[in-house]
Amino acid sequence: MGFCKMVKNLTKSILLILSIVLLSGCEGLPENLVEEIERMEGKQDRLTRFIEQRETELTDLSKHNESEFLTHYSQSEDWAEHFTKANRQLEKAKTLYEDEISPFYDKDDPKDATSVFKLNKQFSEFIQSSTASARYVNERITFLINSRDNSSAIHSKANQHLFEMNRLQDELSKTTQQAISTYPNKSDDLNSRLLSISKLVNQSESSHSQLNIEYDKKTEHSIKFVDYAVIGDQAQTIEKSLSEVNKQEEETNRKISQLEKSYVKVLTDQRVEYYLVIRRASWCDGEYCGNGSESSYSPIKVDSTVFEYFDSSQIATLATLRRSWGRETFKINVKKDMWKALSLNEKYRLNRNHTEADYWIQKSYTKTFHKYVEIENDQSKETGWQSVSETYFWKQYDNLGMAILTKPYGFYEEDAITDAQPVGMATIAEPVVKDGVATGSNRYGEWRQSNGLSFWHYYGMYHMYRGLVGPSRYGYNDWSGYNGRRRGSSYYGRNNRWGTFGSSTYSNSRYQNSGFARANSGAVYSARTGKRASSSSVRGASSSNRNRGPSSRGK
Repeated sequence: MGFCKMVKNLTKSILLILSIVLLSGCEGLPENLVEEIERMEGKQDRLTRFIEQRETELTDLSKHNESEFLTHYSQSEDWAEHFTKANRQLEKAKTLYEDEISPFYDKDDPKDATSVFKLNKQFSEFIQSSTASARYVNERITFLINSRDNSSAIHSKANQHLFEMNRLQDELSKTTQQAISTYPNKSDDLNSRLLSISKLVNQSESSHSQLNIEYDKKTEHSIKFVDYAVIGDQAQTIEKSLSEVNKQEEETNRKISQLEKSYVKVLTDQRVEYYLVIRRASWCDGEYCGNGSESSYSPIKVDSTVFEYFDSSQIATLATLRRSWGRETFKINVKKDMWKALSLNEKYRLNRNHTEADYWIQKSYTKTFHKYVEIENDQSKETGWQSVSETYFWKQYDNLGMAILTKPYGFYEEDAITDAQPVGMATIAEPVVKDGVATGSNRYGEWRQSNGLSFWHYYGMYHMYRGLVGPSRYGYNDWSGYNGRRRGSSYYGRNNRWGTFGSSTYSNSRYQNSGFARANSGAVYSARTGKRASSSSVRGASSSNRNRGPSSRGK
C-alpha cells in the first residue's frame, strides 16, 4: 500500500493534524472511488454472512410453520440453486476485488480513475446480483403463501385483467381498421402493432387457462394438491401483459391521431440586422494622467455594406485623436463614407483631461429574424417577426416562400419533411396517368385538365396553399420533377422556379412586398432575370469579439 494510502488510513482521533498536512501533498484516485473501495471488504463479509444465514433457514425448512406446504416447492423449484448462484456471484466480486481493484487502490494513480470507476461498477453489479439470489427463497415463500391465502381474489383480478385486455384489443382493432382504410400507406405498421397486442392477449389466454385449471381443483375434493405457484405466477404474467397492452394501445392511438393531423410551415419573410460595437481608449501624455481609460459605445445598427466592410477590415485602429502644441488632430484610417455611416460622436463622454484616443471595432454581430405562415389542417395563421439563430437563418436563407416543414395527412410526426420544397407539393396525390391524362385525388384536392394539360386543383378549404405559391398552378411536370428529386435535399423546381432566388417567387405580391425584397433588391432582380446573385460575404457570419485596439494605450 502506497504512502498516501497509509496516511489515509491513520486514525483521525490520533493523528488528525498530521494526516491533513501529509494528505495536502498527495495526489491519487478521487476520494469517492477510494471510499467505495474501502467499503468493499465489509460488503463482502456482510453478504457472506447473509447468504449463510439464508441457506441455514432453507436447510431448517422443516422447522418452518408452513413446512408441509413449502417443502414441495423447495424441491420442485430447486431453491438451493439460488444460493449456488448467490455464492457464484459473490466469488466473482471477491476475485475482481483481489485481482484488479486492490492493485489499483495500492497504486493510487489518478490516471486510473476511469478504469477504477468501471471496475467499481462491475463489483456493485456482482454484489447486487448475489444479494437478489440470496433473497429469492424468502421472497418466494411470502409469494406462495399469499397466492394460497388470497387465491380467490387473485383469480378474480386475473379475470378482470383478461376482460380488460380483450376490450382494449377489440376497440383498438376497430379504430385501426378505420385508419388503415383511410391511410393504406400505414397498413403494415398498424397491422404489426395489432399483431403485437394480439400475441400478448393470446399469451394471457393461455396463462388464464392454466390458472383456472389449478383454481378449479380447490373445489374438487378428490384432488389433494393445488399448485398455488401456477395461480400466482400466471396471474402475475397476466397483470404484466395488461400493463404492456395498455402501453401499446396508448401508443397506437397516439400514432393514429398523428395521421389525422396536417401541418405546413412556410417561410414568408426574413431579415438580418447588423451591429458593430466600437471601443475607445483615451489618455493624456502627462505623468499625472495614469493609465487612461477604455469604454464601449452602444451597439450601432448598420447596413450590410457597412457591416461587411468593417467585419472584413484588417485595419486595427479605425481612427485616432491626437493633440500636439495645442492643436487637435482627428485622423480617420478607414474610408470616410464608412466612418460617417457609424454616426459616431468621437468625444462622447470623453474625459476632458484626455488629449489622445484610439477607436477600434470591439465586436460585430447580427440578429436574424423570420416570419412564417403556419397551416394546421384547414386553418392558417401568420406569425410576427421571430428571432432565430444565425445558423438556422442562413440554413433557410434560400427558402423564402418555401415550405420548410411539411407533415401531410396520413403520416406520422417522424415522417415530417424538413427539406425545403414548394408549398403544398408534398400534399399532391400521386397521379394515375391514363391516355396521357393525370387522374387521382385526396383530401387536399384532385387532378384536373385544361386545354389538354393536367394540373392540381386544391379544394376550397386548402386553397390557401395556392395563395402561398403564386398565380400559377402545379402541373403534372411540376409534380414529376418533384417526385424524381433527390431525397434529403431541398427542391427548388426545374430551373429554380421557387425559393429566395426563384424565377416565379416574386410574381406573388406577398413576397414582392416582403421586407426581404425591399431590403434586397438585387436578390429580386437576379430572381426575375434568372441570374443568380452571388452570396454576400457576411452570409453565415457569426458574432465575433475583435478587440483590435492598439497594443499600448496611455502611460
